[in-house]
Amino acid sequence: MKFQANSRRRAKEYEADVLARWKAEKTFEQSVENRSEDNTFVFYDGPPFITGVPHHGTLLSSIVKDAVPRYQTMLGKRVERRWGWDTHGLPAENFVEKKLGITSRHEVGEKISLAEYITTARESMVSNAALWENTIDRIGRWVEFKNAYKTMDKDFMESVWWAFKTLYEKGKIYEGERVLMYDTAWATPLSKSEVTMDNDAYKTVTDPSVFVKFWLKDFEDTEGSKDKTAMLAWTTTPWTLPANMGLFVNPEITYAKVKVGDEFFILAKDLLEKVFVDEKKQPVSFEIVNLIDGADLIGLSYEPLFEDSKYSGEGEENAYKVWGADYVSLESGTGIVHSAPAYGEEDFNFGKKYGIPVFHVLDEYGKYING
Repeated sequence: MKFQANSRRRAKEYEADVLARWKAEKTFEQSVENRSEDNTFVFYDGPPFITGVPHHGTLLSSIVKDAVPRYQTMLGKRVERRWGWDTHGLPAENFVEKKLGITSRHEVGEKISLAEYITTARESMVSNAALWENTIDRIGRWVEFKNAYKTMDKDFMESVWWAFKTLYEKGKIYEGERVLMYDTAWATPLSKSEVTMDNDAYKTVTDPSVFVKFWLKDFEDTEGSKDKTAMLAWTTTPWTLPANMGLFVNPEITYAKVKVGDEFFILAKDLLEKVFVDEKKQPVSFEIVNLIDGADLIGLSYEPLFEDSKYSGEGEENAYKVWGADYVSLESGTGIVHSAPAYGEEDFNFGKKYGIPVFHVLDEYGKYING
């Protein structure tokens, strides 16, 4: 047969025909029904938020999730695939709050009743179901939509409470602390998936940065001088300074004690010219007094930034000290890192390992606690 130009259809037309044939012949349903229940493969699939919309991230993972059950089906397994909806969590709550026109959790019970909030929430949890079903069908994923479960279904919630109760009775549940992303408007922690699954989760912001003097106690340099000297740290999270519990230096870095005007500072030698510039980026004169190995700074103590609200309590003997951390780099800052274990995951883990206390200075709405 002689080839004829322009006789082939576009790829999406072939795809539409395949999808139509699968539906007409119930190919997916038969792939389940024709296999024995005694030879099953169970595939647990975390459900998407029903209030969200399909996007590249959710669709990419959805295609991967389709490949695994298909492979098991080809091996002769019975693989039932039931769609589910996550109807709990902050994305669902934000969706409802925008619908009701409320901007604070305090308005629930004041501006509107709790019953009205719950009723509106349940009614709203069907918003984008059709869009999801059409999109999932279009990418060729096999899944049962008609019998989809919702996490707000009573039997589902009861099963979660049963599982939690069972774990508690077995001694597997404990109360602890960890650092998470947090929503101060609604006074609730956020899971990483709750943030990354939303298209508008990220925006470009300008972080304020400050250089901070931490005055050392009873410091004597390598030449025996006892000049009043400050460790000079740089931070892009100045709001965490009242919670400062330590300073980190890299034991492999060479630091310098320098004189600027009438004051003495310690910072990384290789960053001196980068740090000592004025607001017009012009050099500020300084004098190197002597050099200090980073390892020799570890263990030094310094004065709290806020004497009237300093930490006291368990682990206070490890507060306001200099620690060695190999992740301190020369890429930016001063080579000295301010640490607030209560508000940084890396700092928290380091503090937990070495007994540095966690000092909470904010309430649940992100406001400073008096005193």
